[in-house]
Amino acid sequence: VVSDLGNLGITEVKITDLNGKVLLSNRTKQFAGYTNYAGNKKLTAAKGESFIISVSRIDTTYAMQRAIWIDFNLDGEFDAKEKVLQENSTKNLTFTDTFNIDTASTLGLSRIRVGANTAGKTDYGCGPHISGEFEDYGLIISTDQTNPIIELIGKDTIGVEMCLPYAEPGFRAFDNIDGDITSK
Repeated sequence: VVSDLGNLGITEVKITDLNGKVLLSNRTKQFAGYTNYAGNKKLTAAKGESFIISVSRIDTTYAMQRAIWIDFNLDGEFDAKEKVLQENSTKNLTFTDTFNIDTASTLGLSRIRVGANTAGKTDYGCGPHISGEFEDYGLIISTDQTNPIIELIGKDTIGVEMCLPYAEPGFRAFDNIDGDITSK
């Protein structure tokens, strides 16, 4: 990749959880064509988990497009099925969207590829590009390690008279990946 237009690159990549907590952040002023940050910038994610990614650039002179790939099967390639987000031709400074870790992902060390390309050009996860910038970030795909949250319905103290029927007020259960699991 050769960035023939000086402002057609990536100046910041930020990944947050759905509550806005920053989990990965990288700012740069260089447009290197390709940079591999996977060794020192990693995100740990569970299968099925969702994240927000923002990709920024330096100015809005030229229209560009951005794309995100994740190597879900750990084969070292980014095929068409692994393109998780695409922003078409735009002059926006920042592209922000939500992506999910595929529940069929292979567990282990993977990569996220972030690409910025000239508007109207084909984005390849692996392949030739005339202009733009591409950056790789580490991704550790794991199983869900977060326990569900159980919330009791009703008062925290309940008086029950002996020999009288008792009606359980119930509970609600929420999982960070599966959502509402009360009925399961």
